[in-house]
Amino acid sequence: MRCWQNGGHFRNLQDLYEQGELTGAVNRIIEDVNHRFTIEVLTRAFQSHDLALSARNLRKDRKNPNDILDHIDRQAVTDRLKEWLMIAEEEEMTVGIEQVHCQEIHEYLETLDLIQEVEIRTIPQSCRKRYRTLVSQPGLRYAQASALIQALSEDPVIETLNIRERSALKQRILSEIQGRMLEDIVLLETKMHWPEKEVFVLQFALGEFDMVIFDPEKLECEVFEIKHSQVRTREQARHLLDPENRRKTEFRYGPITRKTVLYRGETCEEDGIRYQNVEEYLMQAG
Repeated sequence: MRCWQNGGHFRNLQDLYEQGELTGAVNRIIEDVNHRFTIEVLTRAFQSHDLALSARNLRKDRKNPNDILDHIDRQAVTDRLKEWLMIAEEEEMTVGIEQVHCQEIHEYLETLDLIQEVEIRTIPQSCRKRYRTLVSQPGLRYAQASALIQALSEDPVIETLNIRERSALKQRILSEIQGRMLEDIVLLETKMHWPEKEVFVLQFALGEFDMVIFDPEKLECEVFEIKHSQVRTREQARHLLDPENRRKTEFRYGPITRKTVLYRGETCEEDGIRYQNVEEYLMQAG
């Protein structure tokens, strides 16, 4: 605060600094960013996609098929997690955090490369811009995924399962949540490695590209799906292979020079799709 742009840039944080509250305020904003992420995963992606996928996978499991996830009280689990993730009350601080404080702390965290914003774009185009906040500490994400699993384990329906079934269910859901965390890691590393390019998520009416890298000079792009799986399947590339998705993307962002599925298996080419090991990709990006 003393040195940044002659001490005037973060001037609205001076009152917090003088009261010895600045560190606590920064911690609260970081907590809030991570809590909002977890709640968003649960209420939007987890309910609409991940939980549905888990339910479908469990129904089709060859060794132990069951429909337990079809009967979970999703709203109760969501409410329980939100209650656990509540941050400290306002009165715990001498100085209240106002919107201007939040904005400057957010900018401060971006300056330190602790957070990055990635845009979520849509086709057809939406007039309202949306962003996903990426945090350069995936361990925090994992801790909150564990809280999610704990919340699920206390659901009355899941408590009717025996210990082997509960363990298998937790591991399956954890793997899918880790997949969402992996997306954030890839987006963050890509955005930091290629600052001259536009890196974003592209959503369609049905489906999305987990990541698009657009080169504004060459007027071309690359499209990606990001999977936590070690196994390669054609299903992973279904959005990349969709001709309508490709046509709409190329109309807006130029020719697609490469279609890639990032996953945890071996790197290879198949049907015009590059399947690349995600660790290999991250090492190249780093």
